Formats: sequence, structure tokens, C-alpha cells
Amino acid sequence: MDRPTLQALIGQDVLVLSPILHPNELQTITILGVEYGGIWLKSEAFSQRILKETELAAARTLMLFVPFSLITCIVVAGDTITLSEKAFGV
Repeated sequence: MDRPTLQALIGQDVLVLSPILHPNELQTITILGVEYGGIWLKSEAFSQRILKETELAAARTLMLFVPFSLITCIVVAGDTITLSEKAFGV
């Protein structure tokens, strides 16, 4: 994979670090759309948090718009393999 674009990642699961989702842990999200100011996404962890906070037993899938200013990073896997130096004693 060459340098990915957000448009090319629509419909895919990626890792994202955003204080809206969690202050310091990468979260798995699905990118639903890309706009000039941010991305539309869905996150099972975010949906579960909202269900818990609202004490609902079920809800329709939540879609969330996150502005780019609140996205610390987006992580996707490339085509090459990365080996753990620690696991191989390096």
C-alpha cells in the first residue's frame, strides 16, 4: 500500500487516537465518510459507552463526526511486515 488517503479508507476499520473516543488509547473505528473539516465514523466502544451512560438496552448505530482538530492520529497497516525487536531479543 502506498500512502493511503482517507477517501480510500472509507468503509475500513482503522485505529484512531482522539480525546472524544478515549483520552490516551487507540480505538478501532470504521470510517464512514470524509468531509473538509473531519471524518464521519462509527465506533462500537463509543456506542457502548453511550448506551451505558443513557441506560438504554439498544439503540440504532451511532455515527459520529470528529473534526480533524480532535484527531491526534490515524493508524493503518501497510503491506510490509514489522517484527517485534523485543520478541526476537534485539
